[in-house]
Amino acid sequence: MHLKNRHLLIGLLFIVSLTACKKWDDHTAINNQDLTKDLYTLIANNPNLSKFGEFVTKTGLDTLLKSSKTYTIWAPSNEALATLDPSLPSDVARLRAFILNHISNQLYFTKDASSSSLRIEMLSGKYNNFLGNKFDEATITTADKYVKNGVLHIVDKNIIALDNLWNYVNATTAQYTQNAFIAGLNYNDFDPALAIIDSISSSTGLPIYRPGTGLVPRNRFNAQVYDLKNESKQYTYFVIQNAGFTLESDSLKPYFATPNPLSTDSLAKWNTVKDLIVEGIYPASALSGLVSKSGVPVPLNPSFIVETKKYSNGIVHVFSKVDVTTVSKLKEIIIQGENPSGFLILRTANTNYRVRLNPATGKNFTDILVSGHGVTTFYSFYRQFEMPSAKYKVYALGVNDFQTAALTQNIIPKYLSPANVYTTLATLPHVVPLFNAVGAYTEKLLGEFTMTNFGTLEIQLTCLTTQPIVLDYLRLVPVPY
Repeated sequence: MHLKNRHLLIGLLFIVSLTACKKWDDHTAINNQDLTKDLYTLIANNPNLSKFGEFVTKTGLDTLLKSSKTYTIWAPSNEALATLDPSLPSDVARLRAFILNHISNQLYFTKDASSSSLRIEMLSGKYNNFLGNKFDEATITTADKYVKNGVLHIVDKNIIALDNLWNYVNATTAQYTQNAFIAGLNYNDFDPALAIIDSISSSTGLPIYRPGTGLVPRNRFNAQVYDLKNESKQYTYFVIQNAGFTLESDSLKPYFATPNPLSTDSLAKWNTVKDLIVEGIYPASALSGLVSKSGVPVPLNPSFIVETKKYSNGIVHVFSKVDVTTVSKLKEIIIQGENPSGFLILRTANTNYRVRLNPATGKNFTDILVSGHGVTTFYSFYRQFEMPSAKYKVYALGVNDFQTAALTQNIIPKYLSPANVYTTLATLPHVVPLFNAVGAYTEKLLGEFTMTNFGTLEIQLTCLTTQPIVLDYLRLVPVPY
């Protein structure tokens, strides 16, 4: 028995050994190997790369390509460089950035990008796409030349280091109201890692930072939507010409109404721009069915495109108009009864978070039941922030399975002003059905209320006298004006 196990173990080790050897063979089985040469020598000895080699030497990058560190180069041929801007070679700084935009750290063979696109960071700090025999917009004409300090590919186009989308936004603020708005969303954020510590608080033990230190400039669009400075990602950004942008943002003002017209204008513009970008590259022929990060469908008619331009981390389509429907921006809200923001008075011993079976669906649900609390008009409350100023229909589901007496409770939506002043918007009675009544597990329309100002909504689930309260969920459905 021991002998059989030993033979089995030897067999397994032999298979593992063969697998390991096969992987090493795959790694080393690269065509065009010459491990006696470095990248610079390989380029210098190739007549088809004489111009690229001249630029490498002129910019002082020959030392880099002779070093022992590993690189991959996608070198434009002499024919490709014939189309280069004639002024670029005379500007050494620009020329160096151009050369570095064709060189990356590490080894990249065409087999590494045979099935999916790689987004590769270049020594220029930019990123380029590598898929099969394509390097960005260039085609690889000679691939996988492997030497002792890297890999060389020859390509039929030169790849200029372009500005990114953030540079574009800031460069066109005078031209486009949309970009001026986004560029103006800057603020200072505090980063304790960059702040200077003056002392340690004797009472809290926490650092006391020197005033004015640790402040980092940020932008709300970059922080909350997509970071247009991020070179490792790619985006498609939609710009609307000024007349169309104003028309689009003005249509949202009724839903973001505030006492301050400037604030209303800013909120309407923000809720316009945040849905005018998607991750990924989408040419004019592939714009149908796009959805923004916030889940809003973006209907785009290619016939309204007036310009398309490529940038290092994406493309821009400029439209004369984009008609994003208002109803798609107004989302229904589900408020789960078991997730209250708080209570009138905490009654932990009387509060139950229950798991129940819905016999109509055969699925479990969770609700809240507070009974025996002994407090007149006791309530739990649920806060919703940044609520559009709109009319809402209120649906509720709650089931009375704990007493035989009738149960009625009130749903009371209240607007909470920035000054912490409550305004009652409606009082909606909810007659909670007995669990064995017909349609007991079907949600009920209680009525509606209107938020006249954008902001914070607090909904109170309130008992009559000292009765219990119970709730599975509330559903708020906005009604467009």
